[in-house]
Amino acid sequence: MWDLARQRLLLVNSFEGYVRALDRDGEDEILLALDERVGAVAIRADGGLVVAAASGVGLTDEGGDEVEWLLPLFRDEPEMCFNDAKCDPQGRLWAGSIPKERGTRQGALHRIHRNGSHAVVLPAVGLCNGLDWSPDGRELYFVDSLGADGAAGTLSRYRFDADEGTLGAGTVIATFAQGELPDGMCIDTDGCVWLAVWGAGKVQCFSSEGTLQDEIELPSPRVTSCAFGGPDMRQLFITTGRPMTPGDPHAGAVFVAEPGARGRAPSLFAGD
Repeated sequence: MWDLARQRLLLVNSFEGYVRALDRDGEDEILLALDERVGAVAIRADGGLVVAAASGVGLTDEGGDEVEWLLPLFRDEPEMCFNDAKCDPQGRLWAGSIPKERGTRQGALHRIHRNGSHAVVLPAVGLCNGLDWSPDGRELYFVDSLGADGAAGTLSRYRFDADEGTLGAGTVIATFAQGELPDGMCIDTDGCVWLAVWGAGKVQCFSSEGTLQDEIELPSPRVTSCAFGGPDMRQLFITTGRPMTPGDPHAGAVFVAEPGARGRAPSLFAGD
């Protein structure tokens, strides 16, 4: 995600448990190091970070590296962990849980409040991944990377009740080929979805109805996520993952593209 106030990119080194910051001068700083997997990070409105990790959801203070576990949901469930997460325009954190054993459909999308309360909004998800809201805040777009019995991943659109933080009916607007998993995503000011496709080496742009509009090809197949940033929010930062075996010189690199679209400032974690 883009840290608008400090003009820097925040990203996670997931399996090594790092939260990092890259600024426009190329400085690379480790903000937080955990002894567990980190799925996602967001910024708190009152300073510090909120992190979705293997144990659950934790908070840090401004400039601090100690985590206060707001919701240690999976401390006693080591087979589960949080993956991707993002704040809605009202300041609630939405985080997807995933089973470490693929194919069980035990994942779920959770809504988490500042007081530590939470609710499961979408149960029985194969592999929770990218999510973001439409510019008017009336719809949530959500990725399930892995369907039942290894079926194709999906990008779905749900009606969103901002006051209640609840979802209405959902519609699948795009499906993906076997071996190509939809992953992290973001939405631009025109309402188009920019979606990393793991295994395909590309970021695809879809209209709000699911029509393919554009795509960016990358020199590494394991494209994991993307986020708009930069001084005018017109740069698209794209992350990749490292494979278990060597052979891809670009694996794990962060790329930047200027696709002609403009992103939005990310919502901050405030809660209720």
